Amino acid sequence: MKHHLKITISNLKRTALTSFFNVIGLTSAFAAFVLIMLYVWNEYHFDQYHEHTGEIYRLEYKSPKREKASVFMLGPTGETLVNELSE
Repeated sequence: MKHHLKITISNLKRTALTSFFNVIGLTSAFAAFVLIMLYVWNEYHFDQYHEHTGEIYRLEYKSPKREKASVFMLGPTGETLVNELSE
């Protein structure tokens, strides 16, 4: 076991620059993975604290002038939906 450790240290000293870049690459890849997983976890569990989670909907408005839909609505949209739609 001691012999393997000595060989490993010797190899690391001999290829110090390559080893440094390998460790930096591995560290940055792991950090990116953790950040991506935190983002995915947050998106997956968004609004899960509500009692009626299955009844939450997202309204989108698609303008004829734009390709993308918008989630920003005008002020009276909520009142109109409550008054005109039945539960």
